[in-house]
Amino acid sequence: MTDRKWHYEKDGKSEGPVTDDTLRALIESGEVGPHTLVWAHPMDDWAIAAEIEQLKPLFPTSPPPLPQFRQPPPLPGSGGGRNADSGQGANPFASAVKPGAGGPGASPADSPAARQGAEPYRTGEPAPRGVRSEPTAAVQMQSASSEGGAWSRFAARTFDYFLVVSYWTLMLMAFAPAYLTNSNGLIIVLFAMFSWVFIESLLLSIFGTTPGKYLLGIRLEKFGEKRPSFPDALARSFGVWLQGEAAGLPFVNLLTWYMGLNRLTKKGMTAWDEKYGFTVTCAKSGAFGIIIFVLLLALMAIFLILEGLA
Repeated sequence: MTDRKWHYEKDGKSEGPVTDDTLRALIESGEVGPHTLVWAHPMDDWAIAAEIEQLKPLFPTSPPPLPQFRQPPPLPGSGGGRNADSGQGANPFASAVKPGAGGPGASPADSPAARQGAEPYRTGEPAPRGVRSEPTAAVQMQSASSEGGAWSRFAARTFDYFLVVSYWTLMLMAFAPAYLTNSNGLIIVLFAMFSWVFIESLLLSIFGTTPGKYLLGIRLEKFGEKRPSFPDALARSFGVWLQGEAAGLPFVNLLTWYMGLNRLTKKGMTAWDEKYGFTVTCAKSGAFGIIIFVLLLALMAIFLILEGLA
């Protein structure tokens, strides 16, 4: 540095003049920082200290700040994780990989899809590679009583089929009673069950449930959506009609019923829900809903028996 008389800014006021040695001491003490304004003859204007060639060596380049490492959550059943990531010998860089970026502590909330604004995936949806999925509330409810949930869904479906068969029977009684014969009974049932594919799809796209499911506290959701669209609901309903009911064909449907119930009780999800990306929640139904369900189902059964259709 040349022998100059320096002025520097402090609290909005000009201080000085000071010699080169005094300015160096002020910089070392921190009173004059790299962003402090300084001036000396023959400079045209004030300048930032760190931008002046003679003063640059007095402001060593600082390294960037260390990254803030996030501790991963403890592994299940490990009592706080491996070495709890604390104490002597703990590796401070062991958690440098953030959860959701492919690390062992990844969670749906930290997944790449969640960070991009997408809703976290649910059970039945393929989990991103490297991310360990957590069971959703729907699956937790089903897994708490898989067998009970399976039979509730079967009962709700039976209720809905009884309802649609009763509806078409009433329509025939009102407008075409000549077709309401015992010989046409199977045809009427098969037609009613097929028509339910479209009626159920409409109800699911609007309400997310059907009359039988509603009374037993059952709702359906499409992954990432509150309610399914009509095309998605139609694809699922067609799968239920074909895979779950064998299109209503007698005796054949006994096999599909068994296969569907067996898969649901063991895996917690039917083939059509997994294929078309649906989540089924089975909430605990109240006593009133169960009573109404049983009474209506009994009335419909009696009605259809009297008409020779059950």
